[in-house]
Amino acid sequence: MRPPAVAILCALSTSAIKLALKRFHEIQIKARGSPTVAWFHWAVGALAIITGGWMLFDGIRYLVAGDYTTPGGKGELGPWTHVVSAVGLEPRSTLMASIFVASGLLWLAGLGLWWWQPIAGWWTLVAAAALTLWYLPIGTATALAAGAILLFHRP
Repeated sequence: MRPPAVAILCALSTSAIKLALKRFHEIQIKARGSPTVAWFHWAVGALAIITGGWMLFDGIRYLVAGDYTTPGGKGELGPWTHVVSAVGLEPRSTLMASIFVASGLLWLAGLGLWWWQPIAGWWTLVAAAALTLWYLPIGTATALAAGAILLFHRP
């Protein structure tokens, strides 16, 4: 049996999620005149959560644990380190980890803003996509995909 405080928090979280989804659905109906949420909203949402969530997680991980998550735990960072090094930044630094955190937050804030203020959220997501192009290879691919979808589907 859950303690009362946990039960209340779970109920509030569930209510908040339902309210956010209802509000998102209402916005889409008003914007598009159809109760069906367009595929591109889901695609951009998924790309923003994947890219922003990963960058936020990995940046915080570096700040807390002292290193990024690496493939196979071998300690080798991806090709993005060459881009970052070329502009004079150290890939394994607090500054770079802070850039990861800021980029992740920009993606997630843009997504949240897009649900409530579509035009401002659209601009924020376009900025996040443009500012993530350096994050080779996966970040570049997701940023290009999200940016292309956003540019073809302006609010």
